Amino acid sequence: MKPPRLLLIDDEPALAEFVANAARLCGYEAILTSNDGQFRSEFKAAKPDVTVLDLGMPGSDGVELLRFLADHGFKGPVLI
Repeated sequence: MKPPRLLLIDDEPALAEFVANAARLCGYEAILTSNDGQFRSEFKAAKPDVTVLDLGMPGSDGVELLRFLADHGFKGPVLI
């Protein structure tokens, strides 16, 4: 059985890796992204079960990513 997927966007590599490692310890496959374009592409490709959003990133609006998730019918948990 495949592990559940967690898709993470954060512009701070150390924090992103910390969260990803915690997710892996909990049995998730963690997919890290650092910008909204990459997040959107990975979302479509990976079909994650959980997403983690950093709302305060340069050049990216976390609220827009929340709208993107809603527009694509995402029903899983969103950690902010």
